[in-house]
Amino acid sequence: MADKCDPIRSRLHGLEVQLRDTPEFDHSEPDRRNTQKPHKNPEWTSLTGQIASTRLALQQCSESLRRFTVTGDAFIGSIEIDALVSRFMKLYDIRAMSVAIAREGTLIGNRGYTWAQLNYPITRPDTVFRVASVSKIFTCAAIDNLRATGVLTFATPAFRFLGISSTLLPDQTADPDVDKITVKELATGESGLQRDFWPGGDLRPVAGRLGLSVTPTRDQLVAYIYGEPLLVSPGTAVPPIYSNSAFAVLTSIVERASQLTFIEYLRRNILLPLGIDDVRVGATAANGRFPNEVSTYDAVGFGPSQLDMAANATEPNAYGGQFTFENGCDGEGALVTSSGTVARVLSTHAVWDIGVRKPGTRYGDLAGTGAVAVSRPDGLDFACAFNHEVDDPAKGALVSQINAVLDRHLVVHPGGVVASISRFIIGLVDRVLRVVGLRLEA
Repeated sequence: MADKCDPIRSRLHGLEVQLRDTPEFDHSEPDRRNTQKPHKNPEWTSLTGQIASTRLALQQCSESLRRFTVTGDAFIGSIEIDALVSRFMKLYDIRAMSVAIAREGTLIGNRGYTWAQLNYPITRPDTVFRVASVSKIFTCAAIDNLRATGVLTFATPAFRFLGISSTLLPDQTADPDVDKITVKELATGESGLQRDFWPGGDLRPVAGRLGLSVTPTRDQLVAYIYGEPLLVSPGTAVPPIYSNSAFAVLTSIVERASQLTFIEYLRRNILLPLGIDDVRVGATAANGRFPNEVSTYDAVGFGPSQLDMAANATEPNAYGGQFTFENGCDGEGALVTSSGTVARVLSTHAVWDIGVRKPGTRYGDLAGTGAVAVSRPDGLDFACAFNHEVDDPAKGALVSQINAVLDRHLVVHPGGVVASISRFIIGLVDRVLRVVGLRLEA
Protein backbone atom coordinates (compact mmCIF):
# COMPACT_ATOMS: atom_id res chain seq x y z
CA MET A 1 0.00 0.00 0.00
CA ALA A 2 2.24 2.76 -1.27
CA ASP A 3 1.44 6.36 -0.40
CA LYS A 4 2.90 9.82 -0.90
CA CYS A 5 5.04 9.39 2.24
CA ASP A 6 7.06 6.50 0.76
CA PRO A 7 9.97 8.69 -0.41
CA ILE A 8 10.35 10.07 3.12
CA ARG A 9 10.07 6.56 4.53
CA SER A 10 12.79 5.28 2.22
CA ARG A 11 15.06 8.21 3.09
CA LEU A 12 14.61 7.52 6.80
CA HIS A 13 15.48 3.85 6.30
CA GLY A 14 18.61 4.78 4.37
CA LEU A 15 19.73 7.17 7.09
CA GLU A 16 19.14 4.56 9.81
CA VAL A 17 21.17 1.98 7.90
CA GLN A 18 23.95 4.54 7.44
CA LEU A 19 23.87 5.38 11.17
CA ARG A 20 24.26 1.70 12.13
CA ASP A 21 27.50 1.63 10.14
CA THR A 22 28.83 4.91 11.55
CA PRO A 23 30.76 4.96 14.87
CA GLU A 24 29.46 7.38 17.48
CA PHE A 25 32.95 8.47 18.55
CA ASP A 26 36.03 9.37 16.57
CA HIS A 27 38.78 7.65 18.54
CA SER A 28 41.47 9.13 16.33
CA GLU A 29 40.85 12.65 17.68
CA PRO A 30 40.63 12.87 21.50
CA ASP A 31 38.61 15.64 23.08
CA ARG A 32 40.98 18.56 23.84
CA ARG A 33 39.54 18.94 27.36
CA ASN A 34 40.19 15.32 28.24
CA THR A 35 42.73 13.30 26.30
CA GLN A 36 41.15 10.09 27.54
CA LYS A 37 37.74 10.92 26.08
CA PRO A 38 37.16 10.33 22.33
CA HIS A 39 35.70 13.12 20.24
CA LYS A 40 32.11 12.86 19.01
CA ASN A 41 32.07 11.77 15.37
CA PRO A 42 30.66 14.71 13.35
CA GLU A 43 29.18 12.35 10.77
CA TRP A 44 27.30 10.43 13.49
CA THR A 45 26.01 13.71 14.98
CA SER A 46 24.87 14.90 11.56
CA LEU A 47 23.08 11.62 10.82
CA THR A 48 21.20 11.63 14.13
CA GLY A 49 19.99 15.16 13.40
CA GLN A 50 18.88 14.18 9.90
CA ILE A 51 17.06 11.13 11.26
CA ALA A 52 15.20 13.23 13.82
CA SER A 53 14.06 15.78 11.24
CA THR A 54 13.15 13.08 8.69
CA ARG A 55 11.17 11.15 11.29
CA LEU A 56 9.24 14.32 12.13
CA ALA A 57 8.55 14.93 8.43
CA LEU A 58 7.31 11.35 8.06
CA GLN A 59 5.06 11.69 11.10
CA GLN A 60 3.55 14.91 9.75
CA CYS A 61 3.04 13.38 6.30
CA SER A 62 1.50 10.21 7.70
CA GLU A 63 -0.87 12.06 10.02
CA SER A 64 -2.37 13.78 7.01
CA LEU A 65 -3.34 10.39 5.54
CA ARG A 66 -4.18 8.19 8.50
CA ARG A 67 -6.78 7.58 11.19
CA PHE A 68 -6.15 6.12 14.66
CA THR A 69 -8.61 3.34 15.59
CA VAL A 70 -8.99 1.34 18.82
CA THR A 71 -10.81 -1.99 19.18
CA GLY A 72 -11.47 -4.12 22.26
CA ASP A 73 -13.20 -3.60 25.58
CA ALA A 74 -12.11 -0.80 27.89
CA PHE A 75 -10.28 -1.64 31.11
CA ILE A 76 -8.83 0.30 34.01
CA GLY A 77 -5.98 2.36 32.56
CA SER A 78 -6.94 1.71 28.94
CA ILE A 79 -7.37 5.38 28.01
CA GLU A 80 -3.81 6.15 29.14
CA ILE A 81 -2.43 3.10 27.31
CA ASP A 82 -4.37 4.09 24.18
CA ALA A 83 -2.73 7.50 24.31
CA LEU A 84 0.83 6.24 24.72
CA VAL A 85 0.30 3.60 22.01
CA SER A 86 -0.97 6.33 19.68
CA ARG A 87 2.22 8.35 20.24
CA PHE A 88 4.40 5.26 19.81
CA MET A 89 2.75 4.22 16.54
CA LYS A 90 3.00 7.70 15.06
CA LEU A 91 6.60 8.20 16.11
CA TYR A 92 7.73 4.92 14.54
CA ASP A 93 5.35 4.76 11.57
CA ILE A 94 3.49 1.66 12.82
CA ARG A 95 0.18 0.83 11.20
CA ALA A 96 -0.99 -2.14 13.30
CA MET A 97 -0.43 -3.08 16.95
CA SER A 98 -2.00 -4.95 19.84
CA VAL A 99 -1.51 -4.90 23.62
CA ALA A 100 -2.68 -7.51 26.12
CA ILE A 101 -2.49 -7.57 29.93
CA ALA A 102 -3.10 -10.67 32.04
CA ARG A 103 -3.17 -11.69 35.66
CA GLU A 104 -2.67 -15.38 36.52
CA GLY A 105 -3.39 -16.36 32.93
CA THR A 106 -6.64 -14.38 32.62
CA LEU A 107 -6.78 -11.40 30.28
CA ILE A 108 -7.82 -8.19 32.03
CA GLY A 109 -7.04 -5.89 29.10
CA ASN A 110 -6.69 -6.47 25.37
CA ARG A 111 -6.77 -3.83 22.64
CA GLY A 112 -6.11 -3.70 18.91
CA TYR A 113 -4.80 -0.50 17.32
CA THR A 114 -4.67 0.75 13.76
CA TRP A 115 -3.05 3.93 12.53
CA ALA A 116 -3.50 3.75 8.80
CA GLN A 117 -5.39 4.82 5.70
CA LEU A 118 -9.14 4.21 5.69
CA ASN A 119 -8.80 1.14 3.43
CA TYR A 120 -6.29 -0.60 5.71
CA PRO A 121 -7.79 -3.59 7.63
CA ILE A 122 -8.62 -2.84 11.26
CA THR A 123 -6.51 -4.56 13.90
CA ARG A 124 -8.49 -6.56 16.46
CA PRO A 125 -7.44 -7.71 19.94
CA ASP A 126 -7.12 -11.27 18.62
CA THR A 127 -5.22 -10.36 15.44
CA VAL A 128 -2.14 -12.58 15.20
CA PHE A 129 1.36 -11.29 14.43
CA ARG A 130 4.76 -12.77 13.84
CA VAL A 131 6.36 -12.64 17.29
CA ALA A 132 9.96 -13.38 16.24
CA SER A 133 12.16 -14.31 19.23
CA VAL A 134 9.23 -14.20 21.64
CA SER A 135 8.70 -17.67 20.08
CA LYS A 136 11.60 -18.83 22.27
CA ILE A 137 9.33 -18.62 25.34
CA PHE A 138 7.21 -21.41 23.83
CA THR A 139 10.32 -23.44 23.01
CA CYS A 140 11.54 -23.25 26.60
CA ALA A 141 8.06 -24.21 27.80
CA ALA A 142 8.19 -27.32 25.59
CA ILE A 143 11.63 -28.29 26.89
CA ASP A 144 10.49 -27.77 30.48
CA ASN A 145 7.49 -30.02 29.91
CA LEU A 146 9.69 -32.74 28.43
CA ARG A 147 11.92 -32.50 31.48
CA ALA A 148 8.96 -32.64 33.85
CA THR A 149 7.67 -35.79 32.16
CA GLY A 150 11.08 -37.46 32.40
CA VAL A 151 11.83 -37.66 28.68
CA LEU A 152 15.06 -35.71 29.13
CA THR A 153 16.92 -33.74 31.78
CA PHE A 154 18.52 -30.32 31.83
CA ALA A 155 21.89 -32.12 31.75
CA THR A 156 21.07 -34.18 28.65
CA PRO A 157 23.94 -33.75 26.13
CA ALA A 158 22.24 -31.99 23.23
CA PHE A 159 24.01 -33.27 20.12
CA ARG A 160 24.45 -36.79 21.48
CA PHE A 161 20.67 -36.89 22.09
CA LEU A 162 20.20 -36.02 18.41
CA GLY A 163 22.66 -38.69 17.30
CA ILE A 164 25.16 -36.16 15.95
CA SER A 165 28.78 -37.05 16.63
CA SER A 166 30.67 -35.97 13.51
CA THR A 167 30.92 -32.89 11.32
CA LEU A 168 28.75 -32.46 8.25
CA LEU A 169 31.59 -31.19 6.05
CA PRO A 170 35.05 -32.70 5.67
CA ASP A 171 36.72 -29.30 6.14
CA GLN A 172 35.03 -28.73 9.52
CA THR A 173 36.68 -29.57 12.84
CA ALA A 174 34.35 -30.00 15.79
CA ASP A 175 35.21 -28.05 18.91
CA PRO A 176 36.49 -30.42 21.63
CA ASP A 177 33.76 -29.14 23.96
CA VAL A 178 30.78 -29.30 21.61
CA ASP A 179 29.64 -32.70 22.95
CA LYS A 180 29.42 -31.19 26.44
CA ILE A 181 26.64 -28.75 25.50
CA THR A 182 23.50 -29.54 27.51
CA VAL A 183 19.85 -28.89 26.83
CA LYS A 184 19.74 -26.26 29.58
CA GLU A 185 22.79 -24.43 28.23
CA LEU A 186 21.12 -24.15 24.82
CA ALA A 187 18.12 -22.41 26.39
CA THR A 188 20.04 -20.11 28.72
CA GLY A 189 22.66 -18.62 26.38
CA GLU A 190 25.47 -20.73 27.83
CA SER A 191 26.02 -23.19 24.97
CA GLY A 192 28.80 -21.22 23.27
CA LEU A 193 27.15 -21.75 19.87
CA GLN A 194 27.31 -18.95 17.29
CA ARG A 195 24.46 -16.44 17.31
CA ASP A 196 23.36 -17.52 13.81
CA PHE A 197 24.40 -20.18 11.33
CA TRP A 198 26.06 -17.39 9.38
CA PRO A 199 26.60 -13.74 10.44
CA GLY A 200 23.43 -11.73 9.91
CA GLY A 201 21.31 -14.86 9.65
CA ASP A 202 22.00 -15.25 5.92
CA LEU A 203 21.59 -18.91 4.93
CA ARG A 204 22.93 -18.50 1.40
CA PRO A 205 26.63 -18.89 2.34
CA VAL A 206 25.74 -22.02 4.31
CA ALA A 207 23.84 -23.39 1.32
CA GLY A 208 26.92 -22.66 -0.79
CA ARG A 209 29.21 -24.53 1.59
CA LEU A 210 26.81 -27.47 1.56
CA GLY A 211 26.55 -27.41 -2.25
CA LEU A 212 22.79 -26.80 -2.11
CA SER A 213 20.62 -24.93 -4.60
CA VAL A 214 17.75 -24.79 -2.08
CA THR A 215 17.38 -23.46 1.47
CA PRO A 216 19.10 -25.78 3.97
CA THR A 217 16.75 -27.77 6.20
CA ARG A 218 16.90 -27.59 9.98
CA ASP A 219 18.48 -31.07 10.12
CA GLN A 220 21.26 -29.87 7.82
CA LEU A 221 21.74 -26.65 9.76
CA VAL A 222 21.93 -28.42 13.13
CA ALA A 223 24.47 -30.89 11.78
CA TYR A 224 26.39 -27.98 10.24
CA ILE A 225 26.56 -25.92 13.45
CA TYR A 226 28.01 -28.93 15.27
CA GLY A 227 31.18 -28.45 13.22
CA GLU A 228 31.50 -24.68 13.67
CA PRO A 229 33.80 -23.10 16.31
CA LEU A 230 32.29 -22.34 19.70
CA LEU A 231 32.46 -18.76 20.95
CA VAL A 232 33.22 -19.90 24.51
CA SER A 233 33.29 -23.20 26.37
CA PRO A 234 29.82 -24.43 27.36
CA GLY A 235 28.63 -23.10 30.69
CA THR A 236 31.16 -20.25 30.86
CA ALA A 237 29.38 -17.40 29.07
CA VAL A 238 29.06 -14.39 31.39
CA PRO A 239 26.85 -12.65 30.47
CA PRO A 240 24.89 -15.23 28.45
CA ILE A 241 25.45 -15.16 24.68
CA TYR A 242 22.28 -14.79 22.62
CA SER A 243 22.03 -17.63 20.10
CA ASN A 244 19.37 -18.30 17.48
CA SER A 245 21.19 -21.41 16.31
CA ALA A 246 20.87 -22.86 19.84
CA PHE A 247 17.09 -22.66 19.56
CA ALA A 248 17.12 -24.40 16.20
CA VAL A 249 18.92 -27.25 17.99
CA LEU A 250 16.25 -27.15 20.74
CA THR A 251 13.52 -27.41 18.09
CA SER A 252 15.10 -30.65 16.88
CA ILE A 253 15.38 -31.92 20.45
CA VAL A 254 11.65 -31.31 21.06
CA GLU A 255 10.79 -33.27 17.93
CA ARG A 256 13.21 -36.13 18.63
CA ALA A 257 12.04 -36.44 22.24
CA SER A 258 8.32 -36.28 21.50
CA GLN A 259 8.15 -37.94 18.06
CA LEU A 260 5.84 -35.07 17.09
CA THR A 261 6.34 -31.95 15.04
CA PHE A 262 7.36 -28.97 17.14
CA ILE A 263 4.04 -27.17 16.70
CA GLU A 264 2.00 -30.31 17.39
CA TYR A 265 3.85 -30.90 20.64
CA LEU A 266 3.17 -27.30 21.67
CA ARG A 267 -0.52 -27.64 20.87
CA ARG A 268 -1.03 -30.87 22.77
CA ASN A 269 1.09 -30.22 25.85
CA ILE A 270 1.40 -26.45 26.37
CA LEU A 271 -1.48 -24.73 24.60
CA LEU A 272 -4.43 -27.13 24.91
CA PRO A 273 -4.32 -27.15 28.74
CA LEU A 274 -4.56 -23.34 28.60
CA GLY A 275 -7.41 -23.36 26.09
CA ILE A 276 -5.24 -21.65 23.45
CA ASP A 277 -5.56 -22.45 19.73
CA ASP A 278 -4.12 -19.47 17.84
CA VAL A 279 -0.42 -20.37 17.64
CA ARG A 280 0.87 -21.29 14.19
CA VAL A 281 4.15 -21.52 12.30
CA GLY A 282 4.32 -18.47 10.08
CA ALA A 283 4.73 -18.33 6.31
CA THR A 284 7.50 -16.20 4.83
CA ALA A 285 5.75 -15.03 1.65
CA ALA A 286 3.14 -12.27 1.84
CA ASN A 287 0.49 -14.51 0.24
CA GLY A 288 0.93 -17.12 2.99
CA ARG A 289 -0.65 -15.08 5.81
CA PHE A 290 -3.42 -16.57 7.94
CA PRO A 291 -6.99 -15.20 7.75
CA ASN A 292 -6.70 -13.36 11.10
CA GLU A 293 -3.05 -12.36 10.68
CA VAL A 294 -2.09 -8.70 10.50
CA SER A 295 -2.50 -7.37 6.96
CA THR A 296 1.11 -6.32 6.30
CA TYR A 297 4.60 -6.42 7.76
CA ASP A 298 6.03 -3.01 6.98
CA ALA A 299 9.72 -2.83 6.10
CA VAL A 300 11.42 -1.06 3.22
CA GLY A 301 14.13 -2.54 1.08
CA PHE A 302 15.10 -5.89 -0.42
CA GLY A 303 17.70 -8.48 0.53
CA PRO A 304 19.22 -11.69 -0.81
CA SER A 305 16.42 -14.25 -0.96
CA GLN A 306 16.39 -16.86 1.79
CA LEU A 307 13.74 -18.77 -0.20
CA ASP A 308 15.45 -18.90 -3.59
CA MET A 309 19.17 -19.69 -3.58
CA ALA A 310 19.69 -18.49 -7.17
CA ALA A 311 22.66 -16.12 -7.38
CA ASN A 312 20.80 -12.85 -7.89
CA ALA A 313 17.45 -13.67 -6.31
CA THR A 314 16.08 -11.03 -3.92
CA GLU A 315 12.94 -10.64 -1.82
CA PRO A 316 11.35 -7.81 0.18
CA ASN A 317 13.08 -7.76 3.55
CA ALA A 318 9.88 -8.64 5.43
CA TYR A 319 9.00 -11.49 3.10
CA GLY A 320 12.16 -13.51 2.60
CA GLY A 321 14.93 -10.97 2.11
CA GLN A 322 16.32 -11.51 5.63
CA PHE A 323 14.83 -14.77 6.93
CA THR A 324 12.67 -17.78 6.13
CA PHE A 325 10.21 -19.76 8.23
CA GLU A 326 10.20 -22.75 5.88
CA ASN A 327 13.50 -24.30 6.99
CA GLY A 328 11.91 -25.87 10.08
CA CYS A 329 13.60 -23.75 12.76
CA ASP A 330 10.18 -23.10 14.29
CA GLY A 331 11.30 -22.65 17.88
CA GLU A 332 13.92 -20.08 16.90
CA GLY A 333 11.47 -17.34 15.92
CA ALA A 334 8.86 -18.56 13.44
CA LEU A 335 5.66 -18.51 15.48
CA VAL A 336 2.59 -16.40 14.76
CA THR A 337 0.15 -15.66 17.56
CA SER A 338 -1.76 -12.94 19.40
CA SER A 339 -0.46 -10.69 22.14
CA GLY A 340 -3.21 -12.10 24.35
CA THR A 341 -1.81 -15.61 24.01
CA VAL A 342 1.70 -14.45 24.88
CA ALA A 343 0.43 -12.64 27.99
CA ARG A 344 -1.48 -15.73 29.11
CA VAL A 345 1.41 -18.15 28.57
CA LEU A 346 3.63 -15.95 30.75
CA SER A 347 1.53 -16.90 33.78
CA THR A 348 3.06 -20.39 33.79
CA HIS A 349 6.34 -20.07 31.89
CA ALA A 350 9.43 -17.91 32.27
CA VAL A 351 10.15 -15.08 29.85
CA TRP A 352 13.80 -16.14 29.92
CA ASP A 353 15.31 -19.45 30.99
CA ILE A 354 13.44 -22.72 31.49
CA GLY A 355 10.91 -23.04 34.26
CA VAL A 356 7.96 -21.43 35.96
CA ARG A 357 6.98 -17.79 35.73
CA LYS A 358 9.55 -15.27 36.84
CA PRO A 359 9.89 -11.51 36.27
CA GLY A 360 11.64 -10.53 33.07
CA THR A 361 11.36 -8.92 29.64
CA ARG A 362 11.96 -10.38 26.19
CA TYR A 363 11.90 -8.64 22.81
CA GLY A 364 11.33 -10.06 19.35
CA ASP A 365 12.47 -8.46 16.09
CA LEU A 366 12.29 -9.25 12.41
CA ALA A 367 12.03 -6.99 9.39
CA GLY A 368 8.45 -5.73 9.64
CA THR A 369 7.94 -7.19 13.12
CA GLY A 370 8.24 -6.11 16.74
CA ALA A 371 7.12 -8.00 19.84
CA VAL A 372 7.42 -7.53 23.61
CA ALA A 373 6.74 -9.92 26.51
CA VAL A 374 6.94 -8.76 30.13
CA SER A 375 6.37 -10.52 33.46
CA ARG A 376 6.21 -8.06 36.37
CA PRO A 377 7.12 -8.78 40.00
CA ASP A 378 3.53 -7.98 41.07
CA GLY A 379 2.01 -10.85 39.09
CA LEU A 380 0.88 -8.89 36.03
CA ASP A 381 2.03 -9.99 32.57
CA PHE A 382 1.71 -8.03 29.36
CA ALA A 383 2.60 -8.40 25.70
CA CYS A 384 2.67 -6.18 22.63
CA ALA A 385 3.00 -6.95 18.95
CA PHE A 386 3.33 -4.57 16.01
CA ASN A 387 4.00 -4.75 12.29
CA HIS A 388 7.16 -2.65 12.13
CA GLU A 389 10.61 -3.26 13.57
CA VAL A 390 11.88 -0.69 16.08
CA ASP A 391 15.09 -0.65 18.08
CA ASP A 392 15.43 -1.92 21.65
CA PRO A 393 15.60 1.54 23.28
CA ALA A 394 12.24 2.37 21.67
CA LYS A 395 10.71 -0.87 22.92
CA GLY A 396 12.24 -0.23 26.34
CA ALA A 397 10.62 3.20 26.50
CA LEU A 398 7.25 1.68 25.58
CA VAL A 399 7.63 -0.96 28.31
CA SER A 400 8.46 1.72 30.88
CA GLN A 401 5.40 3.75 29.92
CA ILE A 402 3.06 0.77 30.12
CA ASN A 403 4.59 -0.20 33.45
CA ALA A 404 3.90 3.30 34.75
CA VAL A 405 0.22 3.03 33.79
CA LEU A 406 -0.08 -0.40 35.41
CA ASP A 407 1.63 0.91 38.54
CA ARG A 408 -1.02 3.60 38.83
CA HIS A 409 -4.06 1.47 38.11
CA LEU A 410 -3.63 -2.28 38.37
CA VAL A 411 -1.14 -3.16 41.10
CA VAL A 412 -3.99 -3.83 43.53
CA HIS A 413 -6.00 -6.88 42.49
CA PRO A 414 -8.85 -5.63 40.26
CA GLY A 415 -11.70 -6.97 42.37
CA GLY A 416 -14.37 -5.56 44.66
CA VAL A 417 -16.96 -2.80 44.39
CA VAL A 418 -14.53 0.09 43.83
CA ALA A 419 -12.85 -1.71 40.96
CA SER A 420 -16.20 -2.62 39.42
CA ILE A 421 -17.36 1.01 39.55
CA SER A 422 -14.04 2.13 38.06
CA ARG A 423 -14.37 -0.33 35.19
CA PHE A 424 -17.90 0.88 34.51
CA ILE A 425 -16.83 4.53 34.42
CA ILE A 426 -13.82 3.80 32.20
CA GLY A 427 -15.99 1.80 29.81
CA LEU A 428 -18.56 4.59 29.65
CA VAL A 429 -15.91 7.24 28.93
CA ASP A 430 -14.37 4.99 26.30
CA ARG A 431 -17.68 4.53 24.51
CA VAL A 432 -18.43 8.26 24.59
CA LEU A 433 -15.04 9.08 23.10
CA ARG A 434 -15.60 6.63 20.28
CA VAL A 435 -19.11 7.92 19.55
CA VAL A 436 -17.98 11.52 19.25
CA GLY A 437 -14.92 10.48 17.26
CA LEU A 438 -12.29 11.90 19.58
CA ARG A 439 -8.76 10.60 19.22
CA LEU A 440 -7.46 8.95 22.36
CA GLU A 441 -4.22 10.90 22.62
CA ALA A 442 -2.32 12.82 25.29
